[in-house]
Amino acid sequence: FKVIEDKIVITAIADGVGSCALSDDGAEVAVESALAYLEEYFINELKQESFEFDDPAKMGKALRAMMRFAFENVEKRAVELQQLSYSFQSTLTVAAYDGYTLYFAHAGDDGIVALNKMGTYALVTSRHKGEEASSVYPLQSQNTWQFGKVNDTVAFVMATDGVLDAFVGSLSENN
Repeated sequence: FKVIEDKIVITAIADGVGSCALSDDGAEVAVESALAYLEEYFINELKQESFEFDDPAKMGKALRAMMRFAFENVEKRAVELQQLSYSFQSTLTVAAYDGYTLYFAHAGDDGIVALNKMGTYALVTSRHKGEEASSVYPLQSQNTWQFGKVNDTVAFVMATDGVLDAFVGSLSENN
């Protein structure tokens, strides 16, 4: 996580896909790339007098660009190491928060649970799992990326799948 000018918190988590040999490296590159992109983005935006955090179109565009940047950097890492890009598959969940509004970008089976000002907790991301119980749609499955905005957020927690499973139930259990 990083705090940008005491105004915006950016966070990122990733979990390597277990069946992929270099997924831990892919997860690390994805997180570092996502945070670096958003840090530069917000530092530049906060210099603008007209900057508004609560601009869904602008934030959506920035989060999509950040996900592409993270994906491309993971692909570059595979080329640098002369390895198959498949070996670097990982999840990626990223959030930007100003103390009220939470924006997120998400790929995989990790998740974000947010607490609203009414005291209600909710899983705000979807678990992107494949046909088989142990399969996941990672960062590399670009058509499954999820983006969102949650207002009235007073706190949130991000967790990779193993930890998230400990405190978030299935949809039939109303999470």
